[in-house]
Amino acid sequence: MDYNFPHVDGIDWEKAYHYMPTKEVLLEILKEFVASCDEQIAELKKFEKAVEEDPSRESYSSYRIQAHAMKAGLRSIGSNLFDMALMLEEAGRHCNGVIISEKTEIFIQRYRELADRLVFLTGTGEETEFDTSRFFELVDNVRKGMDSFDISLLQNSMRDIKCMTLPDKYADEVGKLENAVRDLSMEDVFASCDRIRVLGDNK
Repeated sequence: MDYNFPHVDGIDWEKAYHYMPTKEVLLEILKEFVASCDEQIAELKKFEKAVEEDPSRESYSSYRIQAHAMKAGLRSIGSNLFDMALMLEEAGRHCNGVIISEKTEIFIQRYRELADRLVFLTGTGEETEFDTSRFFELVDNVRKGMDSFDISLLQNSMRDIKCMTLPDKYADEVGKLENAVRDLSMEDVFASCDRIRVLGDNK
């Protein structure tokens, strides 16, 4: 692979690389996956309800088409949720209301959890106002996470930084920090954290 992303539960980067062989393309697909999460879930819920209220072949077909669309997205990012989406697609194809009723909500929960875990990599999420003390706390946490190889702390701290409305003077260096975190480069992470600290001292 020509990219090296941190471990994310539910994602196999080798499989993702098979479909998206460059980092830039994969990042765009990941961003779209996260951004469209609520819409995709809403559509599946709508068709699940339609199957429940009117279990016609047309209702099952609509459910199957939506499950197929979500399956395709999961395959492109190397997610192990692909198999569950395939099961739901087949349930729609064979008009299996029991599987749809029992498994749709579980699938939706896991789908949303996966999107939440990917917010860190995509830089998407609910924006927060810039708070200087909180910002430098997060920068320190990135360093700590890298130093101890605490991937959860590393990812969550970087995600929260990316969700901040950053002053222009930090934007470029935060971008470099983000790249260093993605590459799990300890040397570059530490250097970028140091440069951000210097920027903060130069008021």
